[in-house]
Amino acid sequence: MRSSAKILLALIVLIPLVAILSWPSGTSSRSGPAKGKAGDTLTISHIRVSDVTENTATITWQTDLDADSQVVWRKNVTEEHASPHLQELTTDHAAALDGLRPGTHYDFYVISQTSDGRIASARGPSFKTPGLAPFDNLCDRAIAKHMKRLPTMGTGIAWADFDNDGNLDVFIGCDRMFGAKLFRRRGRVFEDVTALDPSRFGGSARSVAWADFDGDGDLDLLIGRRSHVSLYANQGPPEWRFLDMSAILPAQKFYDVEGAGWIDYNNDGAVDVLATNGKYGILIFENQFAKQKRFINVSRQAGFGPGGAGSGFGDYISIGDYDRDGRTDFLYNLLTGMLFQNKGALFARAGNSGITYFCSSTRKIGTAFGDYDNDGNIDIFVPQRGQSRLFRNQGNGTFKDVIKQAGDLSKNTSASVGAWGDIDNDGDLDLYVGNEGAPNALYINLGKGKFEDRTEQYGLAADDHGEHGRARGMCFVDYDDDGDLDIYLHNYTAPDYFFENGLISEANHNYLKVKFSPTPCPVGASVSLCGKNGKKLLAIREISGGEGWGSQSPPEAHFGVKPGTYHVKVVFTNGRKKDIQTVVSPTGRNVVQIK
Repeated sequence: MRSSAKILLALIVLIPLVAILSWPSGTSSRSGPAKGKAGDTLTISHIRVSDVTENTATITWQTDLDADSQVVWRKNVTEEHASPHLQELTTDHAAALDGLRPGTHYDFYVISQTSDGRIASARGPSFKTPGLAPFDNLCDRAIAKHMKRLPTMGTGIAWADFDNDGNLDVFIGCDRMFGAKLFRRRGRVFEDVTALDPSRFGGSARSVAWADFDGDGDLDLLIGRRSHVSLYANQGPPEWRFLDMSAILPAQKFYDVEGAGWIDYNNDGAVDVLATNGKYGILIFENQFAKQKRFINVSRQAGFGPGGAGSGFGDYISIGDYDRDGRTDFLYNLLTGMLFQNKGALFARAGNSGITYFCSSTRKIGTAFGDYDNDGNIDIFVPQRGQSRLFRNQGNGTFKDVIKQAGDLSKNTSASVGAWGDIDNDGDLDLYVGNEGAPNALYINLGKGKFEDRTEQYGLAADDHGEHGRARGMCFVDYDDDGDLDIYLHNYTAPDYFFENGLISEANHNYLKVKFSPTPCPVGASVSLCGKNGKKLLAIREISGGEGWGSQSPPEAHFGVKPGTYHVKVVFTNGRKKDIQTVVSPTGRNVVQIK
């Protein structure tokens, strides 16, 4: 009896596809008797799952009448529906599922039909395969499908909740006219809302960064373009559109703007503009909006401007307080690298810092600040062709390159950009490295300065995610607010990738997230995680005003941490401090909101 056409017809008629696509989660097995012609009903019972491996499982069941049966199965997902798979028709009351993914939950139905048309369906118990779940590329799913094929010449990306709805949105840059895109998270999808704004954010967008420059409670957007800097003020509800306010920036003879971001250079609590300007030097525009409704040019007073330090054809900047003195510094990719120390609204090059690397207008890179060894000092990863640099902060204003002792990380030969994030919630920062013309790589921090390449193990290898191109904008981001970090990678030539973290199960809530309201502006804030007594420092994070390849991470601090009692200590750039004791629950949503 091989009535495949009949059982498929029964599937379509009596078990609507909508129901299959919205199976609820659970573990119970239900029998589903159904009556076709007059007579006994058909019943499915004793459904079992056995021999579960990372890639296979065996399903068995019983029917009280002789019947053909079929297993319909799919991944158990919450954000959107997954397409079901149909197993071959069988009369053996058993089916072997293959092609399963490690560390993944599955749901299934058994559907049976007798030769005279009696049909039944029963949902089996959900099950999970062992092992580590690989990362999913969300650009292949409905949630982010519009992000996959963006215009080429990709540049920086910046994450923030610009509409204050609790969901992170993203601006994605492009070094071509009208190539940049603003995606707003609405429900289960990211929606392209670029065209809704009259300005369309026209022109190239090399560097992008969010901050509340006018103190009105919503985030505004700074864009570094080929020949100037643009400033867009968020107009707030109900439409959440942006007004081009570039006219309040000082008039300047721009030549080659590449790096741009936000920095509170004078520690007054208002974000100022930092931009590189080719042969015309580095620019600092001081925020005087509260008094004069404009920015003023203080580049020369700050040690920069035409003919000053940093004049030349460099590229991107990373902003952070490397010496932990409460004043924000920055690293500029010019010549052999220029680390500028903020001495109090006046910058000086840290000439004896030990920072040296190669960068040029033809070999642009995106550096990454992060305390990978949890000693309270900001370290720096510098991607390079041949062998990258891993500068460990010695805590005395100097750095030491320890890349040769960094395990698998020392073997990378084509890096162009890097980003730090605790991908496995074990308490220390891991490193994702984007490469030029080679597969990108995820390096897991093993402690004691060692990193292990787990790209293939975690399903991030090129074979799993198609072509690899020229990596540009890159950020770790908990886009779905589930307590683990996902990865967005913006490419110059290849499609974008949006990797959803599958390493952390729903039973592991070993994380603590610190969120901020837009006002006071958190850019430059230092967030320290301390033990129960508030004294022992466990880890630090900084809220960046710009980093990497013209990019910006979300204004949040994410810590992988075991359940227990902790102190969160926040220091804003104007000296304001917050000390909050919090309890990390093994099952709860562990979020501290700073206002």
